[in-house]
Amino acid sequence: MRRETILVIRFSAFIVMVLVFAATTAFALGQVQWQKNSPQRVGGQAIIMWNALPGALKYSISRTDMLTNKTVSWETQSLYYVDLRAESGKAYKYLITALGADGRPLGVSESRLLEAFKPLEPPRWGGSYQEGGRLYLVWDGDPRAKFHNLYRIDQGSKEASKIASVQTGKYVDSNILPRAKYTYYIRSVDRDGKESESSNYLDAEVETWEGAPAVGVVAKRYVNAVGMIVGQANSLFSEPTDMVFRRGKLFVTDMGSRAIQEFTPEGALVRRIGVKPPNYPKEWGIPWGMDSDIEGKVFAVTYLKTPYVRIFDRNGKMILDLEVFKPRELKDYPLVPQAMDVLLDGNGGFWVSEFSYGQLIHYDERGTEILRVGTPKFLEEGEPFKTPTFLARQPKTGDIWVSESLQGRIYRITQEGEIIGFMDNRDSELGVLIMPKDIAPGKEGELLVIDGMLGSLQSFDEKGNLVAVYYTPELEYLELPSIVAVAYDPTTGDIYVSSKIESAIFRLQLIQ
Repeated sequence: MRRETILVIRFSAFIVMVLVFAATTAFALGQVQWQKNSPQRVGGQAIIMWNALPGALKYSISRTDMLTNKTVSWETQSLYYVDLRAESGKAYKYLITALGADGRPLGVSESRLLEAFKPLEPPRWGGSYQEGGRLYLVWDGDPRAKFHNLYRIDQGSKEASKIASVQTGKYVDSNILPRAKYTYYIRSVDRDGKESESSNYLDAEVETWEGAPAVGVVAKRYVNAVGMIVGQANSLFSEPTDMVFRRGKLFVTDMGSRAIQEFTPEGALVRRIGVKPPNYPKEWGIPWGMDSDIEGKVFAVTYLKTPYVRIFDRNGKMILDLEVFKPRELKDYPLVPQAMDVLLDGNGGFWVSEFSYGQLIHYDERGTEILRVGTPKFLEEGEPFKTPTFLARQPKTGDIWVSESLQGRIYRITQEGEIIGFMDNRDSELGVLIMPKDIAPGKEGELLVIDGMLGSLQSFDEKGNLVAVYYTPELEYLELPSIVAVAYDPTTGDIYVSSKIESAIFRLQLIQ
């Protein structure tokens, strides 16, 4: 009897140990960390981004409809996903699960809520005052607004006219007459171009004043879009990504043809180069960043979803097929390198911005690696890059500019690989950088910068000081849809900007 009791006690202890081990194993999953402000809505889609978990080869994304409680899941090897089916009027919860080589979970994120899209609140007047023949208007708007449309009804008229579109909640109306009466109202505009309901009306009767000197506006350049040179009518042209202008021709990387397309300034297609060769054994990918020498004899292209950089001669023959390798410190890390942009160095070599590990890499003309700039972002001491994207070279000094979209910065690096500074939204109210995208040399050594979040085109000098912001005439912003890339014609001074959402390229001419 005593022996049976001992056996029962030992067996019970064994069961307890098994349960403790199972519970410990169950709670040993790692934590998948979300990236800041993710998930977020951009237009009619949701962008989901997270940080890598060591050992994970792929990730499972689960989306739960908060109204129906229905959950759908899918897998990806990337660290981001664009959910095209996230309806704007619905709220969802997202959950990321990191999976190992055997398909078992290695870690899980906390669930995050993506709220249903809510229309913008109408603006609220903060007040107005008059001074020196000008009427100063102030208001508060929904913080989600991209800009505000200001309307005015003149005395004796029943129709309102839009007099300005501004990003800040203030405006100075100098086009007024003494003793005249005006009525104003405002509508905020979201990133999709939809206006809010109108604010209350604000009535103003203009006082008399003595003459005052004219006040000029500094750092504003007005441009006309003289033509859309390429559009959706061309079925093989869709979602242009990067551009360069060489010897009177515009060269564009394009997701539709998966090649480089050459156009005249008037938009006539000359040819396609860099097409995938027959029987090419590896994954070709999607053309993304590109550069060309000043003569237009050599073209270098990076390819999305691959680690490859390919160089072609002027006839489109591939003369170098280079694979970008992982950093030595992380050679066993499961993430595949992603070459984002390429920049010829003027001496036969080239620079590559590598997105996955956050580095800038310099190669010689044979594709031999010379140096790497930046410590890989997955290391504890990783800096300064997180998401390096587009590149440009300063013509006078040869320094390299690196666009860092998610940091809202543009770094400056010498030819020797020394980081000597950066510019960001500290520099100027007009020159704020939220999400810099493509960059390109402009006139007299200036750097043209497109901000993808603001939809703006700005220009900086070689020291990183703001020179100008570009506007559509009579507006306080550049009225072009979702621009992402820029190129400059040094002969005519024309600027080319591309819109992925419109599959179009616009030619801009400066109004003298």
